[in-house]
Amino acid sequence: MRATPAVNVTIPLPTAAILAALADSPELLNEIAALVAARLEPTTNTRQLSDWLTTEEAADYLRCKTRRIYDLTSQGRLTAVKDGSRNLYERAELDRHLNLSDYARAARRRERYEQRTGTGVCSQSHSFGRSAGAAA
Repeated sequence: MRATPAVNVTIPLPTAAILAALADSPELLNEIAALVAARLEPTTNTRQLSDWLTTEEAADYLRCKTRRIYDLTSQGRLTAVKDGSRNLYERAELDRHLNLSDYARAARRRERYEQRTGTGVCSQSHSFGRSAGAAA
């Protein structure tokens, strides 16, 4: 037997009447508040998050593919700890990698900017892929 899909129907409700009924019944209001609070509780797994992540979990954490984690490990930018046949990555090291990547990227941008402003290149129009004499 197939389940029928839920249908959202908007019915105009008399707001003033609902507010008046809630004001007259604090028990009803508390019950509604408890139901709403139960619905808003996080549905994620309540077990303690580990400080050590598998390759797949590290990829999810960095929002990249597992191949990227393997590449960063082979480049020495991430350190893996072997646990049997699996690699484990420390969450704090993944955070440091993200922060260092941001810092390194900002430093490179600053260097390029200083080089351009120091040589006057910044005031010239840029022509990518063409020789300087053929700039439009």
